[in-house]
Amino acid sequence: ALVIGGIALSTLSATVRRKHELVRAYEEVARSADQLATLSERRARALRGGLLLGARAAAWTSHDEAREGFERAFTALTTGQGGPYLRAELAQIERVERRLRPQEDRLRAMQAAGLTPAPILGALVRDVLPIRDELDEAVVAAVHSVEAEVAAIRAESERDDARALALLTATCLFAVLIIAVL
Repeated sequence: ALVIGGIALSTLSATVRRKHELVRAYEEVARSADQLATLSERRARALRGGLLLGARAAAWTSHDEAREGFERAFTALTTGQGGPYLRAELAQIERVERRLRPQEDRLRAMQAAGLTPAPILGALVRDVLPIRDELDEAVVAAVHSVEAEVAAIRAESERDDARALALLTATCLFAVLIIAVL
């Protein structure tokens, strides 16, 4: 009976540990998705900063760094734990990103060519901002999707913990009953 209780406790411990590791892994995916949202916003601010500060290369350094950071975070998210789960959301982000990049580059080229602010701002409003809005929506959808999955996994883990504890309690009571009968 004590052996059965020991086996049950060992199995329970391993199961609980694996579930908690899974929850932690998905929480890491959630942090990565949040980071992607932050980097997307930083990228948008840096684009505006580059447009405001002029055609000097230094004015665009922040934008280049933000765009590279966004790409690194996106790659990490697609290759990490959340890649398979977030396939649709990540594909949407990638499609929008492929449309946004050349539009950002076009604004930069317009500014470097010395165009007046009016056509540059017109292109920003007409061509870039709608795509930026799509990107923001796609990133927010990914963040919400991950948060919902983390909540579901956490709830499932708590239910499994409660079931395992009930099973362990029943096993221990059964073992005590057997010992009392003998």
